[in-house]
Amino acid sequence: MRKVILLVLFCSFFGGLDAQQKIDVKFIKHLIDREYYKESLLLLENNNLSGFSVSALDSLNYYLGWSHYSMKELKKSASSLLKVSSNSTFYDKSRFFAAYNLIYRGKYAYADSILINYNSEKK
Repeated sequence: MRKVILLVLFCSFFGGLDAQQKIDVKFIKHLIDREYYKESLLLLENNNLSGFSVSALDSLNYYLGWSHYSMKELKKSASSLLKVSSNSTFYDKSRFFAAYNLIYRGKYAYADSILINYNSEKK
């Protein structure tokens, strides 16, 4: 499995692929499901995330935030999780974990505003 991950990382850094081909949302999910958080962060942080659909971008921001959370990088985690839009299936979990991260970091007012403005009924 590590060889496959290294091959994908190599292709993402040196290949002539466009952004859509470099990052596959299903592959990122696979890495996270297998707890390869460092590898998912390498792919997500070293590639341009523009050009994706809103839905795919929401998923990528959620996975980026979840990987940072799993690596105990709570500031980066909250930042990524807060980029998930209210139409996403990840919205609820993203908002609550972003607030949790902020509370843990002592940013009580910011966390409070996230929870007060939380919109559980998606538009």
